[in-house]
Amino acid sequence: QRVAMANKALNLSQAQLQRLLLTINQTVALSGVSGQAASAALVQLGQGMAAGVLRGEELNSVIEQTPRLAIAIAEGMGKTTGDLKAMGEAGQITAQQVVNSLFKEAARVETEFEKLTPTIDQSLVVLNNSFGQFIDQLEQQYSIFEKIASGIGALGVAMGEGSMSERMTGYV
Repeated sequence: QRVAMANKALNLSQAQLQRLLLTINQTVALSGVSGQAASAALVQLGQGMAAGVLRGEELNSVIEQTPRLAIAIAEGMGKTTGDLKAMGEAGQITAQQVVNSLFKEAARVETEFEKLTPTIDQSLVVLNNSFGQFIDQLEQQYSIFEKIASGIGALGVAMGEGSMSERMTGYV
């Protein structure tokens, strides 16, 4: 989300933004870290991207918690992660450089990612995303949740006295 917000300054097309986010997600998976560690690193990356410069605590979080992402950024710049850390301390890593580096490394990251055996946690994320998309499609086509909520509300009214709006006032 923060990377997408930083896109105002980066001016990436929707396709470029999607490609960038895919590459970031793949590097996180290749890093083999917990969801909590990945989340922390991505928050820090997003803050740096939104600020226009990746440095200090933000960069350290990326290096420590998502090492494959840090390697992709460094290699895309023709640097080592040690060089990257020094550049970050000097405030010399711009959001545009991060984006350019990740675009340069995207094909290599994707090749590595395709060889990765998914963990149960990653498989559950895929299942959850697919289920969420399925539910969204059902709601868009049939307004199922509106109908369910209306039915539950009607049942509540039928079981007690007063209209639904009168009964809802206690829950708003």
